[in-house]
Amino acid sequence: MYNGFLNKKGFTLSEILITLGIIGVVAALTVPAMVTNYQKEQTAIQLKKTYSTLKQATEAAKVDYGDVKNWDYTLNEAEFMRKYYAPYIKYTQIGNSVKLKYKDLSGKDHTVSYATLHMADGVVFSVRFNRAMAQPFHILVDLNGDRGPNLLGRDVFAFSIFNNALNTYSQYQNTHSKTWVLGPWTSGQCNREAKGGVFGPGSYCSRVIELDGWAIKDGYPW
Repeated sequence: MYNGFLNKKGFTLSEILITLGIIGVVAALTVPAMVTNYQKEQTAIQLKKTYSTLKQATEAAKVDYGDVKNWDYTLNEAEFMRKYYAPYIKYTQIGNSVKLKYKDLSGKDHTVSYATLHMADGVVFSVRFNRAMAQPFHILVDLNGDRGPNLLGRDVFAFSIFNNALNTYSQYQNTHSKTWVLGPWTSGQCNREAKGGVFGPGSYCSRVIELDGWAIKDGYPW
């Protein structure tokens, strides 16, 4: 008697191995890109959240203490953050002098000792007093605390006070074109070929992300 099942063919071992190999190649090509895109998205989200939190805290402190230029700069950095920021954000601790290590976009290592305020969501930020260019102080934030890569423009970012308000990093004025902040100039642009800058090349990377609608797009030195 004819049995139709005898004519049915399955996959051979070689065909299965070839298929699995193709799947492996495709995964090897696509998964790293997916992971990178996810990391970029999460970084932009966390940066925007942190910026918003600190900007709102700055505005709240202005209500209680007046314009930023009139705040008490005889305080040390820890006292300054305890007075002007701690009451307006959720935090876990304030350190008087903590060593912060990071690399700028050129690969140069930086080790600085700042007072640090640890926010409840794991972000650590520090205030750096600065009288240049009508800016009372800058803020350096590390989005993931002690975890790496501790790279300016990747998980470490700078904000600054300009025109009596907190802005993404601005050394000279409160607006810059994307071309300028990405250029290889000499004041900390978001470019591996840049030089200088208060925190080194990459200081302006927070500005680039804001200009791109709080996203990390093509051309960003990730």
